[in-house]
Amino acid sequence: MARVCVGLDIGTSAIKVAQLSKVGASYKLDRVGVAPLPMGAIEGGTVHDVQTVAQTIVRLLRESKIGCRQVMAAVAGEAVIHRLIRVPLVPRRELDGIVHWESEKHIPFPIDEAIYDYDIIQEFPEENEQEIILVAAQRSLIESHVAVLRAARLQALAIDVQPLALSRALEPLLSPPGMEGTANVAIMDVGAGSTDLAIFRQGVQRFIRILPIAGNYFTRAIATRLGISSEEAENLKRTHGQVPLPDQPIEGEEDRELARAIEGVMAELTAEIRRSLDYFRLQFREDVVRLIAAGGGIGLRNMAPYLARELGINVEIANPLLQLHPASANCAPKILETMGPIFSVAIGLGLRGVQEW
Repeated sequence: MARVCVGLDIGTSAIKVAQLSKVGASYKLDRVGVAPLPMGAIEGGTVHDVQTVAQTIVRLLRESKIGCRQVMAAVAGEAVIHRLIRVPLVPRRELDGIVHWESEKHIPFPIDEAIYDYDIIQEFPEENEQEIILVAAQRSLIESHVAVLRAARLQALAIDVQPLALSRALEPLLSPPGMEGTANVAIMDVGAGSTDLAIFRQGVQRFIRILPIAGNYFTRAIATRLGISSEEAENLKRTHGQVPLPDQPIEGEEDRELARAIEGVMAELTAEIRRSLDYFRLQFREDVVRLIAAGGGIGLRNMAPYLARELGINVEIANPLLQLHPASANCAPKILETMGPIFSVAIGLGLRGVQEW
């Protein structure tokens, strides 16, 4: 019997779903779907309009012909805290108390207002230490997502965090054959409200940073420069938006103004990414050799070549189908052909669901 789970990516501007099944040792993408959300329904990762978001999910599942009620969801944004910390090498049963004490030092809000979890990354027996990843979010943020799932009559298997779900979908790219031990890879997920940047060293996550510069940032810059509404700016970004390149002149004054607005934000985003790569280089005295870009925000034309030129590394667009059965490519082919990377988080969530439950 196939094991089935739905990955539910509730973003700031849209909801993405991906139903995955596991039969034997194979994973298959059965169905995908996407639906927009009204501006303001979700801000800073917190759901402010529970009923609207829940109704959108119900409608999206129905239209996508997804009947499975077991879902894996995720939270994201600057309110979600990720920390890599070292603690004494003790048995798991003793670790909870140590992590609770450490959490009070690393979580920037009262511990009784937080929900947190951790996992062991690696052990260092010679130093009698182990490294853990600590993930925390404000209780109100988590509870807003749980309220949505309940209103949509869904069973949540777990609440994950988006950078970890994304890395699960793109796991084959973290240590490709022949590059083990040298493939320091950055994964970037450009959403509407924030950009998640994670760096992996030898396939192990070493760095996570949440950047506030994302899709809505571009929209606001366009609206301000052109003197138009946010809705008009968003539509213009999606239909005509492109990052200017020196060898590709842009015709028309409006298109040039649009490109200038986008270029200003791209310069800020690139500077933030460069700072993160420099930090990694200082820590490990190694370079990041590849950047994999995912999320709805990478739909801007020329974003990948712009980043490659400015950062001096290889930049590629995410392919979330690498771990899936070839038949998955036949699942809504028109959607996957044009929008495949935006389903990376949803697919990563679905993979966790069919792997662990």
